[in-house]
Amino acid sequence: MLAKGSRILNLFQYYTFLTYIFNYKDVVSLSVDVSLESKPHAGSNISLMCKTESLSNTKWWVFGDENVTATDRISFDRGESDYYSYLRLNISHLTFDHQGKYTCFAAEGEDIATGSLAFNVTVPGKVVSTSNAHANVTSPASLSCTLEGYPLTNVSWERANVTFVGDDEQEKFNFTVGKLSETKLETSLEFPKLKPRDNGSYLCQAIGVDGPVVGVANLYVLDVPHIYIDVVKVVGARRIFLNWTLNDGNEPVQEYFVKTFANGSNEWTFYPEKIPGGNTSYIIQNLQPNTEYKIKLMAKNAIGRGIEQDTPDFYKTFDKDSDFTPEVSLKAITPNAINIGWSSPPKELTDHVHYYILLMYNNSTKKETVQSANQSNLYMFRDLHSATNYKFKVAACSEYTHQCGSWSKEIDGTTMDGVAGAPENLTVVCKYDTISRSSFIVITWEPPSQPNGVIIHYNVVLEGSSVFLGDKGVWEKNTIRPLIKSVDKNSTRSVRFDLLPANTNYSVKVSGVTRIRGAGKDAEAVCTMPPTIPDKEKLNQANWSAVKDQDRWLMKLSIPRVSERNGPICCYRVFVIKLEPNQTVNDLPPPEETKVSSYQEVHMSPKGGTYIADMFESNALSNDIYLGDNVTLSEATRNSKCKVCVGLRPSPPTTPPAPPTSPTNGGGNSSGAPIIPAEIPSLMLETPRAKRDDVLTSTLKTTGVTVPSVAVSTPPTPTVYDGLLDINSNYSGFIEVIVLGGNDSVIPAYSAYFVAIKPGPHNLPLSPTSV
Repeated sequence: MLAKGSRILNLFQYYTFLTYIFNYKDVVSLSVDVSLESKPHAGSNISLMCKTESLSNTKWWVFGDENVTATDRISFDRGESDYYSYLRLNISHLTFDHQGKYTCFAAEGEDIATGSLAFNVTVPGKVVSTSNAHANVTSPASLSCTLEGYPLTNVSWERANVTFVGDDEQEKFNFTVGKLSETKLETSLEFPKLKPRDNGSYLCQAIGVDGPVVGVANLYVLDVPHIYIDVVKVVGARRIFLNWTLNDGNEPVQEYFVKTFANGSNEWTFYPEKIPGGNTSYIIQNLQPNTEYKIKLMAKNAIGRGIEQDTPDFYKTFDKDSDFTPEVSLKAITPNAINIGWSSPPKELTDHVHYYILLMYNNSTKKETVQSANQSNLYMFRDLHSATNYKFKVAACSEYTHQCGSWSKEIDGTTMDGVAGAPENLTVVCKYDTISRSSFIVITWEPPSQPNGVIIHYNVVLEGSSVFLGDKGVWEKNTIRPLIKSVDKNSTRSVRFDLLPANTNYSVKVSGVTRIRGAGKDAEAVCTMPPTIPDKEKLNQANWSAVKDQDRWLMKLSIPRVSERNGPICCYRVFVIKLEPNQTVNDLPPPEETKVSSYQEVHMSPKGGTYIADMFESNALSNDIYLGDNVTLSEATRNSKCKVCVGLRPSPPTTPPAPPTSPTNGGGNSSGAPIIPAEIPSLMLETPRAKRDDVLTSTLKTTGVTVPSVAVSTPPTPTVYDGLLDINSNYSGFIEVIVLGGNDSVIPAYSAYFVAIKPGPHNLPLSPTSV
C-alpha cells in the first residue's frame, strides 16, 4: 500500500500542475527524466514514466518516505531501447490518497540520480442539477444549482441573454455557496422581492479543471398580462381590425375585454362579444359607418386583470364596405405553361389587399395557389398538358380579416401543341414479290396515346444497310440513304416503300407532327429484307472455249465473280451438256428443268445428257476453270456450306459403264472414279415449262409474295465428276448459283446456256447461245 502523502496544494490552487525536480550528484554520466503520461482525474488510470540514458542501472520509485511496491492497483513496466531504459509506474482507479510527490531513483555503481514530480487528483466539472422558481411579483424566490468537480473556483451567477445598459450594467446578485462534499457544492441565488423584469433565465457557473461549468435555472415571475396595441385598421363600414403584442405574465390569458368610444359620445361602451384568450388579433364588428372610434383593450389571467391599453387617436369607419375584384388576362402561352396577370387594387384599397388566391381548373385538374401582393401581379401555371383548355380566376384577400373578396370573372386559356408521343402498334414487314421480282416494305401504326396536340401528319423515315461480298472478292458495306414520306393524319396510317434492295437490314422511324411543326417522339422498328437471286447480267458473262492441253482437248470456262449484294452465295455448280447429233442449244429445255445424270451415263448414251462437272464455294471461285481435265473441284466443299445446296438432282442412278478414253497425259483424278461429296442434298424442280429469261429462278408454284426458295431436304446425292470430253461431240452447259435464303431455305438461279462447241480442232460455235 501507498502511505498517505500530505496534500501540497491548498483549496485555491485547483488546476493540475507538474513539478519536475532533478537532483544530480557531481557526475554527468547518470540523469533521470520523469513525466506524467495522462491527466490525474479521479477514477482514471495514470502512468508515471522514469527514463535514464544509461541502460545498465537500477531504478525504483518512492512516494513520500516509502518505496512504492506493487499492489492490486499499482504495477510496474520495465524496458529499454537503443537510447534509454525506463521504469513505468502504473496506478489504476486513482483516488485522492494517490496525490502527492513521487521520486524516481536510479543507481549505477556509486552514482545515484533522482527525478521528482507532484500532482493533485482532479475531478472534471459538471452540473448535477438546477432548480427553477415560479413566484408572484413582489414575492421572494430563489434559484439553485448543484455542481460537481475538483477543484471548482470562481462560482458566480449572471443573467442569460440580457445586455445591461447604464446603471444596470453593474447589477450584482445576492447568492450563496455551500460545500456538500469534497467534490460537490451548491449555490443559491436569492430574490427578496420579485419585480417583473426579474423574469428570465440565469446562469450559475464555476471554473473547473477542464474549463467553465455552466448551468441554467429559470425564474418565472407571475404577473397580470400586459398588452401593447400594434395595429389598428379600419377594414369596412362597420369593422375595425386590432393586432397586439402580449406579455401573458407567465400565465395563460383567459379572456380579453374591449371597449369602444364613439367621437361625440359621453362614455365608453363594452364590446359584447367574448374574445378568446389565445388571440393576438381581432376584428371589432357592428360599428357605425362613417364614425370615429377610440378603442381600449385589456387582458385577464389567473393572477388578475391587466392594465387597459387604449388607442391615442380616433379611427373612422368607411361609408360603405368596399370589395376589390381583380380583372384577369392571359399573358403568355406555351405547350406546358400559361402565364396570367391581374389588375391592382385602387390606391385607397392597396393597404387592404395582402395576397391573392389563384385558381386553375378544368374537368380533370384543379390547382390553387397563393401569391403575395408584394410580388408582381403575374403567375405562371406550369406542368400543364399540351393542347388542353383551362379556366382561371383570382380573388384578392386581406391578412386583417382573413377573408377574400369576390372571384374575378373566369377566363379560358388553351396550351399550345407540344411534342407528340410515339405512335403505337408500329409494324414493319419486309416482303418480296415473286411476280414483279421486287422487294418492298409495308409499315402500319396507330396514333400515340398522348398526342399532346393535334397531329397534322406523320413523318416516316426508312434507312437500311447491308454487308456483303462484292464482285472484287472483298467485303463491302452499302448504306441506303434515308427515304422519307409524309402521311396525312386522315390517311389509313400506313405507307409502302417499293423497289428496295434485297438482303438488307431496314430500320423505320415514325413520328407525329403537331401544329407547332415539330416532330414528336419516334416509334422505331426493324425488319430484314430476304435475299434473292444475284445480278443476271453478271452471271451471263460466263463464257467458254476449247483449248488443247498437250494431247487432250479441254473446255476453258471463265466465270466472273458475282456480287453477293442480293444474298450470300452458298456455292456454284457447273453443269456440262453433251448434245446428241444435230441437236442445238435451242432444242434444250430451260436449265432449271434439265434432267441430271452421271458423267458415265451421259457419255455412254447416244442421246447425251447433263451432268455436274464441278462444284465449289463462292470463296473458292477462280477466274478460269478447265472442264474435261479429269480433275473434279468438289473436295474443297466437303463439310462446308455447300452441304445445304439444293438445285437440280440427278436421275435415278444406273450401273455406269467405264467412261470413254481419250489421249491424256494424266493429272487430276488418275483413277477415273467419280468424286461423290457426302451429304449434298438437291431437288428436282418439277414445274411447268416457263418462258426463259437470261437468268432464271426456280418456278415453284407459290402463293402471295414470298421469296422463291426451296426448303432444305435430303434427296439423292448428285455425282460430281469432271471427266474427259468426247472430241467428236458438241457440248454446252450452264452455271447454277445457290443463294442462302431465310428460314433455312435456299434460292437457285441459273445462267444462260453456253455456246455449243466441239472440243476438237474444229471448235467453231454451232448455234447461238440464246435460249
